[in-house]
Amino acid sequence: MYEYNAKVTRVVDADTVDASVDLGFFISVNTRFRIQDYDAPETWRPRNEAEATHGHKATEFAKSLLVDVPIIIRSYGIGIYGRFSAVITLPDGRDFATVMKEAGFSKLENY
Repeated sequence: MYEYNAKVTRVVDADTVDASVDLGFFISVNTRFRIQDYDAPETWRPRNEAEATHGHKATEFAKSLLVDVPIIIRSYGIGIYGRFSAVITLPDGRDFATVMKEAGFSKLENY
């Protein structure tokens, strides 16, 4: 596990983000991360309109939490879909995935 200061540059969907990661020594890298232990409703290839709507709302909520704020990313290496798996800590210390789940933005089985 590695921990970095970062800024989200793009919310792809609620469980996938692009971030500029500060590696130290004035070096940064732009990388795509999949949020660990969180599965958001789909915006790409949703099962139906209800999932698409839920997915877009989840994405907008994620943007409100992540864009233009300093975050901490704990990376756990390459995970599903070939993306780095990560846990994101928000500026106020809350876990991003937990906030999303508590707000009702988890993928549902009954769309």
